[in-house]
Amino acid sequence: MSTKVYDAYRLAKGIDLWGYLRILQPKVLDRTVDRYLEYFEVGRAELAAKNPGLGEKELDSKTILELDKACREAGETNQHHPFDFDVSMAIHEHEGRFYFRAFEGMASRGCLTGFLDEDSRVEDFHYQDQSDRPEEISRQAWAHRRGVWEAIAENWESRVVLGIVKEAKVDRLAVPMLEKYRAKTKKRR
Repeated sequence: MSTKVYDAYRLAKGIDLWGYLRILQPKVLDRTVDRYLEYFEVGRAELAAKNPGLGEKELDSKTILELDKACREAGETNQHHPFDFDVSMAIHEHEGRFYFRAFEGMASRGCLTGFLDEDSRVEDFHYQDQSDRPEEISRQAWAHRRGVWEAIAENWESRVVLGIVKEAKVDRLAVPMLEKYRAKTKKRR
């Protein structure tokens, strides 16, 4: 069996899973909102060229919905379109420890993994059997990772999938997005 587990992490011993997830979700949502705003700021002119009037509008809930629809239509031809803000995480339990696999859309890349990479409560736990072992990981630790992921892979269906910003539609992001946008535009004035 070929095993490739990218963007994989292990929760540190002694950390409460549910308490950790309560901390994680709003932080990732906040990063995703920031990224959404970046995309709208950068992409407004391009979208306005295809959708006259959108570029000049003040960002309000109706404009956000129009921009979101235009963004999604612009990306419908590509399976992983550039306006895919989905963020989710598969959670696996193995021998009393919790392991995460992070999944991010193209637009939300780094919103979850960036947080996990910086957080001392989790550790990198990726594994690929078709690549060289990273120098900083011992042979014994690499073999342990292989054993963990192969055991988990035998029953992928046992995972819990947490949709942190699953199908990140603007109805979920609109309120925090507008609050940040208004705060940002007030500073410019």
